[in-house]
Amino acid sequence: MDGLNRVDGEEVTVYRVADGLPDDWVTALRGARDGGVWIGTAGGGLGHFRDGRFTSYTTRNGLSSNVVTSLYEDAPGTLALVLSGRPAAGRGCHERPPRLHDRPPPD
Repeated sequence: MDGLNRVDGEEVTVYRVADGLPDDWVTALRGARDGGVWIGTAGGGLGHFRDGRFTSYTTRNGLSSNVVTSLYEDAPGTLALVLSGRPAAGRGCHERPPRLHDRPPPD
């Protein structure tokens, strides 16, 4: 679609794939406990934006699908995802995202 828009006062910054966003079609956003933002996309998997940098998690990192339709991070920091209509969570489920709850994204 149109990427991710960040509004700071009257200034708008648009992030797209060329800037590191996993996919230009953003389907879900969730504030992260580390001060960043989790970003679900329609084909680029899961993104994490913090300190002006993107980190991406895809099927290459262990996700079963690159379509993320919903995100939730609980108080202990477990990130739960819905991938192509199927739930996945960081603990106690059949599918586990690639150790997202165990450490912050790599620099």
